[in-house]
Amino acid sequence: MAAKINIIQKLIRQFQPIGAQWKRLRQKTGEFLIDAAGICNRQQFEALKRHLKDHYNIAMVEQEACMGIADGLIPPELLQYLPASMVTSFTVQTMPDPKKIYPIYSPTSGAVVNKRLKDMDRHEIKANVLMRQGVVNVIDARDAISRRELPVMPALAKSVRYENGYLVFYVPSLKRDIRHPLDSKFVKSVNKWAVHERIAS
Repeated sequence: MAAKINIIQKLIRQFQPIGAQWKRLRQKTGEFLIDAAGICNRQQFEALKRHLKDHYNIAMVEQEACMGIADGLIPPELLQYLPASMVTSFTVQTMPDPKKIYPIYSPTSGAVVNKRLKDMDRHEIKANVLMRQGVVNVIDARDAISRRELPVMPALAKSVRYENGYLVFYVPSLKRDIRHPLDSKFVKSVNKWAVHERIAS
């Protein structure tokens, strides 16, 4: 038991010069953890990792990313653009290359553009870089965006009228008419709403 405590305490003291600036020293943090894994048994290593999490706010997934950097599996600059949880999900084959220019679909401009990771905005990263898969095919990204439902924004209509099979709502906040086909789907949704209103009353 004493030997176990001594090993952990020794490693904790060894990490102190790195601890406060671990984000700038991910390589050294990873090297420290890899060396510690070779010295400790599994229980000791888990205790050490918990200490780093509790005292230096280094999440477990961040520690994993640091070890990946030290092993040469993860490009260090990747953590500037992507969260550690995503970076650690990639394989060697799917790991994005920060220096590579990728053809991507940009939801911002609605067009295919060529960009490095550092030049992508958050919407472009969300659309084109996926957990485990890395940077996806530009056509897949565009199709995924087109299938994604648009956010629903509630609005109050001031008036409603019927025109050629459509209900036309005038919405003051939008300063325009909203046309909705008077089809069976719409009638069912209105009937469902009316039933709920009767039950509530």
